[in-house]
Amino acid sequence: MVDQVLLVLSLVAIVVSFVALAVGFYGLMRARSISRGQAEIVAAVAEGNFAAVISKFADEVEAIHKTDERLDKAIKKTWRKTELCVQRVGLVRYDALEELAGQLSFSAALLNDETDGLVITTLNGRNDTRTWAKPIVKGESPFALSDEERQAIKKAMSEGPGVT
Repeated sequence: MVDQVLLVLSLVAIVVSFVALAVGFYGLMRARSISRGQAEIVAAVAEGNFAAVISKFADEVEAIHKTDERLDKAIKKTWRKTELCVQRVGLVRYDALEELAGQLSFSAALLNDETDGLVITTLNGRNDTRTWAKPIVKGESPFALSDEERQAIKKAMSEGPGVT
């Protein structure tokens, strides 16, 4: 279960990395375009055509401003989406039954940045395994929580975003 959580978090990190790479590539291509424009401006200045130079500067400033607005919107949209993702994970392993050792039972809290999410508990016995999940809103659940579930939630909340 924890491996699955780590896999999901890793995949989210990979997607965010690819988005950042795409934004960086776009910025590089835009910088090359601006460099070509600057070469045209230098040529116009050398010819004494200052009106063309000023017009070119105005066009470049407007293009940069539009690009900045688009990137700002994209960053804000991405940020809003990441706030809903699992960012806090707390795991507590324990022996639920005295006759079984090895800490095969666990409670895992999976919370977003607003401390909303769920806590999953699995009790492993000799003959069966029971698993259930309880919703968490602002670090609290409308359902009764075991001590281990409360510990997992507290651990996830206290460590901040990331796997604990």
